[in-house]
Amino acid sequence: FTSSHEVRSVTDLLDVYPTVVDLAGLKMPAHVEGVSLRPLLVDPTSVEPEEKQSIARWMNGESVRTASYRYSRWFDESGQTLDEMLFDLEADPLEQSNLAGNSEFSGVIADLGASLSKQRSGPVWSEKLDAQYGRWQLASSAVGGVLLLVLAYPVPVAMSLLLFIGVVVFVFLRFRKRRRSIS
Repeated sequence: FTSSHEVRSVTDLLDVYPTVVDLAGLKMPAHVEGVSLRPLLVDPTSVEPEEKQSIARWMNGESVRTASYRYSRWFDESGQTLDEMLFDLEADPLEQSNLAGNSEFSGVIADLGASLSKQRSGPVWSEKLDAQYGRWQLASSAVGGVLLLVLAYPVPVAMSLLLFIGVVVFVFLRFRKRRRSIS
């Protein structure tokens, strides 16, 4: 792996662990999902079939990515679609033009939507985590809000925290110095 090259194949985070296990020469545990990306690292020209998809879900949204498109949709408790987005990744790699309202792409939306529906089973997370999440009510709590803020904006939060600590230390030292000069 001495050369540097770009690989444009669709992959999943589920593929990272199998790749590390494969590269380390270890035996793959039976319960592991995903596939090793070693073939793509060895030969970046080995292109996977167009059917390869990466599916992501979070709360009331889901997304599927293929080599050509990314389709995302959000739905309410009854399963009715609230909004959707479709991007042509070849023509619009920065995903700036939503094609979901364009009737020319209704077939693509139907196919990708069917893939999402076919792959869905159970809650968004595991049943245990889904139940725990409900008990935590993380998104609506103060702790959850801070956690989501840190996850969404780690660098600005870290910089703000460092600035806050710096101000506290500065004020403490000034107060301490002033207190010594009074005594």
